[in-house]
Amino acid sequence: MERLTQKLPKGGYQAKADASFVLERLGRLEDLYDALTAERDKIAARMEELRSQEKVKTAAYQQNMAHKLMLQGLMDRMDIYAGETPGAKK
Repeated sequence: MERLTQKLPKGGYQAKADASFVLERLGRLEDLYDALTAERDKIAARMEELRSQEKVKTAAYQQNMAHKLMLQGLMDRMDIYAGETPGAKK
């Protein structure tokens, strides 16, 4: 991915591209975060359904758990680089 900002020596960032292009890219990253959140929540609902059927030891439940943890890990990394506490938006 092409970097659209430059880190400044004393901290902060400077845009290397047109501001509207930078905002477009930021918007897409925010859309990605929203999509990850929606997918994680959908998986959590499936897991709750399996849990209510006492199917927590099934392959389906375990696969959903692994997928949910992978998504949460991505979201936590995005939170860290956004300067936020990981998992604070749960």
